[in-house]
Amino acid sequence: MAGSPNPAFEWRENLPTVLAIGLTAGLIVLATTKADLTFPPPPPEMPPQVTIALEDAPAEAPPPEQPAQAQPEPPANAPPPPEPPPPDPQPPEPPPPPPDPPPPPDAPPPIDPPPPPPPPTPAPKPVVKPPPVVTPPRPAPPQVPQRPVAPVAVPSTAPATPTHTAAPAASASASTEAAFTGQLRAYIKSITHYPTSKEARQMRPSGSVEVRFTLSRNGAVRDVALNKASGFQVLDQHALSIVRGGGYPAIPPNAWAGEAEHRFTVTVELNPN
Repeated sequence: MAGSPNPAFEWRENLPTVLAIGLTAGLIVLATTKADLTFPPPPPEMPPQVTIALEDAPAEAPPPEQPAQAQPEPPANAPPPPEPPPPDPQPPEPPPPPPDPPPPPDAPPPIDPPPPPPPPTPAPKPVVKPPPVVTPPRPAPPQVPQRPVAPVAVPSTAPATPTHTAAPAASASASTEAAFTGQLRAYIKSITHYPTSKEARQMRPSGSVEVRFTLSRNGAVRDVALNKASGFQVLDQHALSIVRGGGYPAIPPNAWAGEAEHRFTVTVELNPN
Protein backbone atom coordinates (compact mmCIF):
# COMPACT_ATOMS: atom_id res chain seq x y z
CA MET A 1 0.00 0.00 0.00
CA ALA A 2 2.89 2.27 0.75
CA GLY A 3 4.57 1.70 -2.56
CA SER A 4 1.41 1.97 -4.83
CA PRO A 5 0.55 5.34 -6.45
CA ASN A 6 -2.45 7.37 -5.11
CA PRO A 7 -5.08 7.87 -7.85
CA ALA A 8 -6.36 11.12 -6.39
CA PHE A 9 -2.95 12.59 -6.30
CA GLU A 10 -2.26 11.68 -9.88
CA TRP A 11 -5.49 13.26 -11.06
CA ARG A 12 -4.67 16.48 -9.31
CA GLU A 13 -1.29 16.57 -10.94
CA ASN A 14 -2.78 16.00 -14.43
CA LEU A 15 -5.64 18.53 -13.92
CA PRO A 16 -3.94 21.43 -15.69
CA THR A 17 -3.20 19.28 -18.70
CA VAL A 18 -6.77 18.00 -18.87
CA LEU A 19 -8.13 21.54 -18.62
CA ALA A 20 -5.82 22.76 -21.37
CA ILE A 21 -6.85 19.93 -23.66
CA GLY A 22 -10.56 20.52 -22.97
CA LEU A 23 -10.29 24.29 -23.53
CA THR A 24 -8.46 23.72 -26.82
CA ALA A 25 -11.13 21.28 -27.98
CA GLY A 26 -13.85 23.70 -27.02
CA LEU A 27 -12.24 26.56 -28.97
CA ILE A 28 -11.95 24.32 -32.04
CA VAL A 29 -15.62 23.32 -31.83
CA LEU A 30 -16.61 26.94 -31.27
CA ALA A 31 -14.61 28.09 -34.31
CA THR A 32 -16.26 25.49 -36.56
CA THR A 33 -19.82 26.23 -35.41
CA LYS A 34 -19.55 30.04 -35.16
CA ALA A 35 -21.16 30.58 -38.56
CA ASP A 36 -24.20 28.48 -37.58
CA LEU A 37 -24.87 30.30 -34.34
CA THR A 38 -27.33 33.26 -34.37
CA PHE A 39 -27.60 35.49 -31.40
CA PRO A 40 -30.71 37.58 -30.70
CA PRO A 41 -30.24 41.34 -30.95
CA PRO A 42 -29.47 43.01 -27.67
CA PRO A 43 -32.52 44.57 -25.99
CA PRO A 44 -32.96 48.32 -26.57
CA GLU A 45 -31.66 50.55 -23.96
CA MET A 46 -34.38 51.93 -21.75
CA PRO A 47 -34.28 55.67 -21.11
CA PRO A 48 -33.36 56.53 -17.61
CA GLN A 49 -36.34 57.07 -15.38
CA VAL A 50 -36.82 60.56 -14.06
CA THR A 51 -38.50 60.90 -10.71
CA ILE A 52 -40.03 64.24 -9.82
CA ALA A 53 -40.63 64.85 -6.18
CA LEU A 54 -42.88 67.74 -5.09
CA GLU A 55 -42.02 69.30 -1.79
CA ASP A 56 -44.00 71.92 0.05
CA ALA A 57 -42.36 75.29 0.05
CA PRO A 58 -41.70 76.65 3.50
CA ALA A 59 -44.28 79.15 4.62
CA GLU A 60 -43.12 82.70 4.71
CA ALA A 61 -42.93 84.16 8.13
CA PRO A 62 -45.36 87.05 8.71
CA PRO A 63 -43.71 90.45 8.86
CA PRO A 64 -43.07 91.70 12.36
CA GLU A 65 -45.70 93.98 13.71
CA GLN A 66 -44.67 97.58 13.92
CA PRO A 67 -45.67 99.47 16.95
CA ALA A 68 -48.54 101.83 16.41
CA GLN A 69 -47.47 105.41 16.29
CA ALA A 70 -49.50 107.86 18.16
CA GLN A 71 -51.37 110.24 15.94
CA PRO A 72 -50.77 113.84 16.77
CA GLU A 73 -53.83 115.58 18.02
CA PRO A 74 -54.97 118.40 15.71
CA PRO A 75 -54.95 121.85 17.23
CA ALA A 76 -58.20 123.17 18.55
CA ASN A 77 -58.56 125.93 15.96
CA ALA A 78 -57.52 123.80 12.97
CA PRO A 79 -60.02 123.61 10.09
CA PRO A 80 -61.74 120.31 9.53
CA PRO A 81 -60.11 118.06 6.97
CA PRO A 82 -61.57 118.37 3.47
CA GLU A 83 -64.14 115.79 2.54
CA PRO A 84 -63.08 113.41 -0.17
CA PRO A 85 -64.58 114.23 -3.57
CA PRO A 86 -67.59 112.17 -4.53
CA PRO A 87 -66.85 109.34 -6.86
CA ASP A 88 -67.35 110.01 -10.54
CA PRO A 89 -70.72 108.75 -11.71
CA GLN A 90 -70.40 105.71 -13.78
CA PRO A 91 -72.20 105.91 -17.14
CA PRO A 92 -75.05 103.46 -17.36
CA GLU A 93 -74.30 100.33 -19.18
CA PRO A 94 -75.74 100.34 -22.70
CA PRO A 95 -78.64 97.97 -23.17
CA PRO A 96 -77.77 94.75 -24.86
CA PRO A 97 -78.30 94.83 -28.60
CA PRO A 98 -81.62 93.37 -29.75
CA PRO A 99 -81.46 89.85 -31.03
CA ASP A 100 -81.11 89.42 -34.73
CA PRO A 101 -84.49 89.07 -36.41
CA PRO A 102 -85.23 85.60 -37.67
CA PRO A 103 -84.51 85.13 -41.34
CA PRO A 104 -87.57 85.68 -43.49
CA PRO A 105 -89.23 82.53 -44.68
CA ASP A 106 -88.55 81.47 -48.18
CA ALA A 107 -90.98 83.15 -50.50
CA PRO A 108 -93.26 80.65 -52.24
CA PRO A 109 -92.65 80.31 -55.93
CA PRO A 110 -94.83 82.60 -58.03
CA ILE A 111 -98.00 81.00 -59.24
CA ASP A 112 -98.81 81.63 -62.85
CA PRO A 113 -102.27 83.05 -63.23
CA PRO A 114 -104.68 80.79 -65.05
CA PRO A 115 -105.06 81.61 -68.72
CA PRO A 116 -108.07 83.79 -69.49
CA PRO A 117 -111.09 81.92 -70.77
CA PRO A 118 -111.61 82.15 -74.50
CA PRO A 119 -114.06 84.81 -75.56
CA PRO A 120 -117.54 83.50 -76.15
CA THR A 121 -118.31 82.75 -79.70
CA PRO A 122 -120.97 85.14 -80.87
CA ALA A 123 -124.09 83.46 -81.99
CA PRO A 124 -124.57 83.72 -85.72
CA LYS A 125 -127.02 86.37 -86.67
CA PRO A 126 -130.13 84.78 -88.04
CA VAL A 127 -130.56 85.59 -91.65
CA VAL A 128 -134.10 86.57 -92.31
CA LYS A 129 -134.98 85.63 -95.79
CA PRO A 130 -137.36 88.04 -97.42
CA PRO A 131 -140.57 86.60 -98.62
CA PRO A 132 -140.43 85.64 -102.24
CA VAL A 133 -141.50 88.26 -104.66
CA VAL A 134 -144.67 87.24 -106.28
CA THR A 135 -145.02 88.83 -109.65
CA PRO A 136 -148.68 89.30 -110.35
CA PRO A 137 -149.75 88.04 -113.71
CA ARG A 138 -150.11 90.63 -116.32
CA PRO A 139 -153.70 91.43 -117.01
CA ALA A 140 -154.90 90.62 -120.42
CA PRO A 141 -155.28 93.66 -122.57
CA PRO A 142 -158.89 94.68 -122.96
CA GLN A 143 -160.50 93.82 -126.22
CA VAL A 144 -161.30 97.03 -128.09
CA PRO A 145 -163.82 96.54 -130.85
CA GLN A 146 -162.43 97.35 -134.18
CA ARG A 147 -164.29 100.02 -136.10
CA PRO A 148 -164.56 99.46 -139.80
CA VAL A 149 -162.23 101.70 -141.68
CA ALA A 150 -163.04 102.84 -145.12
CA PRO A 151 -160.55 101.79 -147.70
CA VAL A 152 -158.13 104.48 -148.65
CA ALA A 153 -156.66 104.71 -152.08
CA VAL A 154 -153.21 105.69 -150.70
CA PRO A 155 -151.01 102.61 -150.65
CA SER A 156 -149.42 101.73 -147.31
CA THR A 157 -145.87 100.49 -147.22
CA ALA A 158 -145.93 99.22 -143.60
CA PRO A 159 -148.67 97.67 -141.49
CA ALA A 160 -150.29 100.01 -138.99
CA THR A 161 -149.04 99.57 -135.36
CA PRO A 162 -151.82 99.40 -132.77
CA THR A 163 -151.62 102.27 -130.25
CA HIS A 164 -153.37 100.54 -127.34
CA THR A 165 -150.39 98.21 -126.26
CA ALA A 166 -148.47 100.82 -124.18
CA ALA A 167 -151.24 101.28 -121.66
CA PRO A 168 -151.36 97.63 -120.51
CA ALA A 169 -147.54 97.50 -120.16
CA ALA A 170 -147.49 100.63 -117.98
CA SER A 171 -150.29 99.24 -115.85
CA ALA A 172 -148.43 95.97 -115.30
CA SER A 173 -145.21 97.79 -114.35
CA ALA A 174 -147.04 99.99 -111.84
CA SER A 175 -148.68 96.96 -110.29
CA THR A 176 -145.32 95.19 -109.92
CA GLU A 177 -143.71 98.26 -108.38
CA ALA A 178 -146.55 98.68 -105.87
CA ALA A 179 -146.37 95.01 -104.93
CA PHE A 180 -142.59 95.17 -104.46
CA THR A 181 -142.82 98.34 -102.32
CA GLY A 182 -145.46 96.71 -100.10
CA GLN A 183 -143.25 93.64 -99.80
CA LEU A 184 -140.30 95.76 -98.62
CA ARG A 185 -142.38 97.54 -95.99
CA ALA A 186 -143.82 94.27 -94.71
CA TYR A 187 -140.34 92.79 -94.44
CA ILE A 188 -138.93 95.79 -92.53
CA LYS A 189 -141.92 95.63 -90.16
CA SER A 190 -141.21 91.93 -89.53
CA ILE A 191 -137.61 92.61 -88.42
CA THR A 192 -138.47 95.70 -86.35
CA HIS A 193 -137.90 95.32 -82.57
CA TYR A 194 -137.69 97.75 -79.66
CA PRO A 195 -134.15 98.88 -78.65
CA THR A 196 -132.58 97.10 -75.67
CA SER A 197 -130.12 99.82 -74.61
CA LYS A 198 -130.02 101.12 -71.03
CA GLU A 199 -131.31 104.53 -72.11
CA ALA A 200 -134.30 102.99 -73.87
CA ARG A 201 -135.12 100.78 -70.85
CA GLN A 202 -135.03 103.79 -68.53
CA MET A 203 -136.87 106.35 -70.70
CA ARG A 204 -139.15 103.90 -72.60
CA PRO A 205 -139.81 106.35 -75.45
CA SER A 206 -142.09 105.60 -78.36
CA GLY A 207 -142.45 107.15 -81.80
CA SER A 208 -142.37 106.78 -85.56
CA VAL A 209 -139.19 107.18 -87.63
CA GLU A 210 -139.35 107.78 -91.36
CA VAL A 211 -136.26 106.37 -93.13
CA ARG A 212 -135.22 106.67 -96.76
CA PHE A 213 -132.78 104.35 -98.48
CA THR A 214 -131.60 103.41 -101.95
CA LEU A 215 -131.83 99.85 -103.29
CA SER A 216 -129.87 98.61 -106.29
CA ARG A 217 -131.26 96.16 -108.82
CA ASN A 218 -129.49 93.24 -107.09
CA GLY A 219 -130.90 94.10 -103.63
CA ALA A 220 -127.89 95.97 -102.13
CA VAL A 221 -128.91 98.80 -99.79
CA ARG A 222 -127.06 102.11 -99.36
CA ASP A 223 -127.63 105.79 -98.46
CA VAL A 224 -129.75 105.00 -95.38
CA ALA A 225 -130.78 108.30 -93.75
CA LEU A 226 -133.53 109.93 -91.68
CA ASN A 227 -136.38 111.43 -93.64
CA LYS A 228 -138.37 112.40 -90.53
CA ALA A 229 -137.05 112.04 -86.95
CA SER A 230 -139.07 110.84 -83.98
CA GLY A 231 -137.67 113.34 -81.45
CA PHE A 232 -135.72 110.62 -79.60
CA GLN A 233 -132.18 109.95 -80.76
CA VAL A 234 -132.19 106.44 -79.37
CA LEU A 235 -135.22 105.58 -81.55
CA ASP A 236 -133.83 107.31 -84.66
CA GLN A 237 -130.49 105.49 -84.50
CA HIS A 238 -132.20 102.17 -83.84
CA ALA A 239 -134.49 102.59 -86.86
CA LEU A 240 -131.49 103.34 -89.11
CA SER A 241 -129.69 100.20 -87.88
CA ILE A 242 -132.78 98.09 -88.61
CA VAL A 243 -132.96 99.28 -92.23
CA ARG A 244 -129.18 98.91 -92.75
CA GLY A 245 -129.14 95.34 -91.43
CA GLY A 246 -131.93 93.97 -93.61
CA GLY A 247 -131.52 91.52 -96.47
CA TYR A 248 -133.51 92.69 -99.48
CA PRO A 249 -134.51 90.93 -102.70
CA ALA A 250 -133.56 92.10 -106.16
CA ILE A 251 -135.83 94.53 -107.93
CA PRO A 252 -138.07 92.76 -110.47
CA PRO A 253 -136.96 93.24 -114.07
CA ASN A 254 -140.22 94.88 -115.13
CA ALA A 255 -140.25 97.39 -112.24
CA TRP A 256 -138.68 100.82 -112.68
CA ALA A 257 -137.37 99.89 -116.08
CA GLY A 258 -134.25 101.75 -117.13
CA GLU A 259 -133.22 102.58 -113.49
CA ALA A 260 -130.04 101.05 -112.01
CA GLU A 261 -131.37 101.72 -108.46
CA HIS A 262 -134.46 103.11 -106.80
CA ARG A 263 -135.09 105.11 -103.60
CA PHE A 264 -137.68 103.92 -101.08
CA THR A 265 -139.19 105.45 -97.95
CA VAL A 266 -140.49 103.40 -95.01
CA THR A 267 -141.91 104.27 -91.57
CA VAL A 268 -140.56 102.34 -88.55
CA GLU A 269 -142.90 102.22 -85.54
CA LEU A 270 -141.14 101.72 -82.19
CA ASN A 271 -143.21 101.19 -79.03
CA PRO A 272 -142.07 99.71 -75.68
CA ASN A 273 -145.15 97.46 -75.44
